[in-house]
Parts: sequence; structure tokens; C-alpha cells
Amino acid sequence: MFRVLVIDDEPYLRKNIITSIQKANPQFQVIAEAGDGLQALELIKDLQPDVIFLDIRMPLMDGITLLEELQSLSSIPICVILSGYSEFEYAKKALRYQVLDYILKPIHQEKLEILLKEIQERLLSSQLTKQYNYLLHVFRGVSLTIKTEEIHSIFSSFTYFYSVYLSAGSYVCSKNNQFNPIDDFWSNYHLDQLFTRYIQSPHQAWFITGENPNEHFIILGIDTEVPHYLNALTNELLDLSHQLPYPLTVIKGKTSSSLSELKNDLIDLKYASILLTRYGTTSFSSCTEQLTLTLEDIGYSHSQHKILCALNKTHPTIDFLREVNQLFDQCKQKKCPQVLLQTLAKQLLLIVTNNKHSISNEERVDELITNTYCYEDFKSHFGELILELSASPLQENLIDTIADIKTYIDNHFTEQLSLDSISKKFHVSSSYFSVLFKKNYAISPNEYIINKRIEKAKNLLLIFPPLSIKNISNMVGYTDPYYFSRLFKMTSGMTPSNYRAQIFSKE
Repeated sequence: MFRVLVIDDEPYLRKNIITSIQKANPQFQVIAEAGDGLQALELIKDLQPDVIFLDIRMPLMDGITLLEELQSLSSIPICVILSGYSEFEYAKKALRYQVLDYILKPIHQEKLEILLKEIQERLLSSQLTKQYNYLLHVFRGVSLTIKTEEIHSIFSSFTYFYSVYLSAGSYVCSKNNQFNPIDDFWSNYHLDQLFTRYIQSPHQAWFITGENPNEHFIILGIDTEVPHYLNALTNELLDLSHQLPYPLTVIKGKTSSSLSELKNDLIDLKYASILLTRYGTTSFSSCTEQLTLTLEDIGYSHSQHKILCALNKTHPTIDFLREVNQLFDQCKQKKCPQVLLQTLAKQLLLIVTNNKHSISNEERVDELITNTYCYEDFKSHFGELILELSASPLQENLIDTIADIKTYIDNHFTEQLSLDSISKKFHVSSSYFSVLFKKNYAISPNEYIINKRIEKAKNLLLIFPPLSIKNISNMVGYTDPYYFSRLFKMTSGMTPSNYRAQIFSKE
């Protein structure tokens, strides 16, 4: 609903204008009226309307003077002049103050409808930008570009907020997720269009990318506690999940009745996404759900732990791996939460290394789970990791292979690289080469590729005439320009646009 203030010194004309506006477009609500410019100025400061319709000739303060006074306000409403034929020169003068339009009295209803439609589109675009700014501030700490007192007014059309978490593949638990093959799942499958097909005015949907490109938060602004289309939307997501080459995680959030509640509920939803993501399988759940599965439930009891320790000491590694894979098969059968799989895998590595705790090994488990999303791949790579840790000393001949991998990255970093494709090309475990790469070059493969891409992007930003940020993003290997911009800022301390402006300002 858009808030309107009508200003005219003739009460009868004022009532006619109010009736015409309400008849032309029910989305516009007249919240107040005024008979002179002074009264109108106070109402504008107090009520902060979205639109004002004002006459030019009024007592105490005329319309032109009122427009001049409005220029000092931090937020200026859209202004429409109500004009008579004899006031045409005044109306032209008013246009200097960024007045959107003027309409002649008496008001022509069809022209008013067209004008209100244009105003509605402008306000929706401006309001949506402000709403996204606030939500990105909540999610990522983006600087607010709107005043605090304006926040509630831009969301005032909604009685409730309903949030949904959606991600593809594994929950990203490692910063080395450069090679995640499903970063662009959102754009590939047009999931935003699926949501917007159900969501009609006055409802609104906001799509926020999470910390990683394969996860999204969808926030619905609604007028009922639960959207009536939720079941139909869930069923369509379920149908879509059968077509995907990787698992989908959908977690329904809570219904929030205020922005402060929404902020807390989003924190709960993010925490739930860590606990409720089930590795290797599609799942639909509610953020209030609690998973009670334990290590004992998947067969890793105290007695099994003792058996594994004995096997590790006295039997060939292949026997140990056979027992390990049986545990992973149980995980798959019981649709094990990812956090429980991580815990199990780290416990197994402790057995292999004779209880020698290693942060590096734990990071390798996190990276392996992050960059796989089915048990077959996970078991294969984890088995390679166990074989490598069982061997002593480390295979020095792999140093040459790591050097070859670095050269390959140097020549192909703008392409869609994947951890799996590189490991297969060079016949080496993905987790192992990541550790050796960092050991030899003091930087992870992920960070190395990011640095190469950002340096390339800096050179492309200097080209004139300038390339678009989207084009540069694609040219350096990122399909998502927003993700690219975030990486650029994390690496360079400023956005790509600010970097280009700074360089050109020095010339």
C-alpha cells in the first residue's frame, strides 16, 4: 500500500481528488489531507508519505515554496502538481524541483490511472531496492543506505514474514569450496521463477544468496501466518529435486510477525541448515525439527571402535577400509546428517593416525565433504586419504605432480575448474593434492585461483571503453557477478566498480 497526501485549499476539490485516487488504484491510500502549504509541510515531516498531490495556489505557503522547502528533506516524496490552465507557467517552474508530472483540474480519470500505474512501478522499484539493502545488512553486514526510521515503513505492507532455506549439494563447511560443481544451480534451474510464479501482489519475495552461492534464503512478505500456496510450492520443489543431479535441502523457517522477529528467526534458520542438511540425499524439513541420530545408531559403537583400532594395527589397510565403508553404507541408509558424517570421518582418521590430532586432517575431511555430494565419491576419496595417511613417508614424487597442477591452473584458471576434474587429470586424490599444494606454495588451491582471477579482473577493469562487471565476471571464470564482486571486495578491500573509479580518478 502506498501512502498519499493530498494538498488543496478547496475542500470540495480535495474530496473529489481523494475519491478519484482511491477509485483509480486501490494500492494508493490517502493517509491525510491539507488545505495549505504550511500544514502540508508538517504532515510530510511527520507522516513521510510516498506521494503528494499538491495545488500551486494556496494560502500561507504556495505549492512552489513548499517544493523548495522539501528539497532540504532527506527523503522527498514523489510530487504531482494539480494545475489549472491559467497556472501552466507555474507548473513549468515546479518541474525544476523534480516534480514527476502535473495533471489538469478537473482530473481526467483515465489519465490519473496511467499516472498512478507509473508511480506504482517507480515506488516498487525504489522500495524493493531499500528492502534488499536492509536484508543484506542483516545477512552480511552491508552498510545501510536508508535511515533507521524508514525501515519499518518500507515493510509496512506485510503483516508476516515467512522464510525458507534452499541449498544444493553439501553444506559448505570448508572455505576451499572453489571447485564446488554446483555454484550456479540457482541460475541454471531458474528457481526464482518457480517462486515468483506462486507469489502474487500484495505478497513479496526476496531472494538472498547465502555465504556460498549454492545456498539461498527466500523471505516472503505475506498477509497470513502461512502462505496458502506453500504445499503446492513444496510439491513442485520435490518434483524438481528428482531432476537434479545432486541433492536438494529445503528447510522451512518460522512465521515472523515483525522485523526483529524475522532477524532472530533467520539466525535460527541458518543454524538449522548446519544441523539438518543430510549428506547425499534430498530432504525437506522444518527448522524446529530435531535430528536424534547418533554414532551408535549407525554402528559406530565402543566395541566397533575397538575392532577398527585392532584392524588398523594388525591387518592390511584394505580390511580396515571394508569396515569403514560398511559404516558409510549405514550412514547412507539412515540418511545421516552431514555433521554426524563429519564427526565419524574425523574419528576414523584419528584411528588411522594413532590418535594424533591434526587440524590439517580435519580440514581435509571438511573439504572433501564440501566438494562431494554422493556417498560413492565420498567413499572413494576418503579411501584414498586413508591409504595416503597409512603410507610413510609421504610420496615425494608427488611434488612434481603438484608443480604440474600449478602450471595447469595458471593456464586454465579462467575456465570452470573442478576439484574432481583436476584430481582425475593428474591421477591424485583431491584432498591430498590440496594439502600438498598448500604445503609447497603456502596457499590453498582455492585461494591461489581466486588471486589469479582477481588480478586478471583488475587488468580487465582498466580497459576503456569499460566492460560490464558481469562480462568481467564471466571472463575470469565466475558465472555469478554478485559472488565475484564479494570475492573481489574480500581480496582488494573494495568493489570492482570502486576499484575502477579509483584508478581512473588518478589519471
